[in-house]
Amino acid sequence: RGVVKGINTITKISRDFDLMYSFAMRSHLEVAIAGKRTKTPVALDLVNIVRHGLGRRALQAAARLATLTVANSKASADVLGERPAIRIIHPGIDRNRFHPGLRDESLYAELSGGVERPLVAIIGRIDVRKGVQVLIEAMTLVRGPGAESRVIVVGEAGTGPTEFADQLEVDALEQLGDRVLFTGRRSDVPDIMRAIDVLVMASVAEPFGLSALEAQACRAAVVGSNSGGLVEFVEHDVTGL
Repeated sequence: RGVVKGINTITKISRDFDLMYSFAMRSHLEVAIAGKRTKTPVALDLVNIVRHGLGRRALQAAARLATLTVANSKASADVLGERPAIRIIHPGIDRNRFHPGLRDESLYAELSGGVERPLVAIIGRIDVRKGVQVLIEAMTLVRGPGAESRVIVVGEAGTGPTEFADQLEVDALEQLGDRVLFTGRRSDVPDIMRAIDVLVMASVAEPFGLSALEAQACRAAVVGSNSGGLVEFVEHDVTGL
């Protein structure tokens, strides 16, 4: 009932526009159907790797109806199967903000706890799919000089229940103690990129991985999971691991 209402509402307003653009997964099908009804051109922007099931079938139906479909990576586009009308446009970053430079020593002291040691950061939403727990577990296994590294977790829980993020922080502090720091959401991410040594993207299926691109622009080393859109710009042993 909610979907039908959404389609009817969008259909009414679509006649006033020359183009409708949908960015949110939950709106793609509604916008595409409404555009087809009123012959209004529709552009869909895919930024998710959608799992098999109803959601993927709905997305494929929306893409068939849309005038143009754009994806942020080949990984995001692949969920549609063979569809020649889709275009892949990798996201860009603001090079005025993300660029190489000297680290801010006061920020480094804050992040490192006043101890000279390597900093390994993971930046983004804290949920199961982002793999923060994978990095925490991996750091408990590190031996040698790398065992002195400190993990910096920048971000907060996404919308909805925060139990996972809350429990993860408790568990991480228990396992790593002073070797882990949860900063919450920060507005100084470019400065953090210039202060750290390694940026990790541990997502199981990352549609693109903008943080990795930002880290590369700041000349921080990048380690990413071998999946999703990351492999499209993190070349193993060349631009990252």
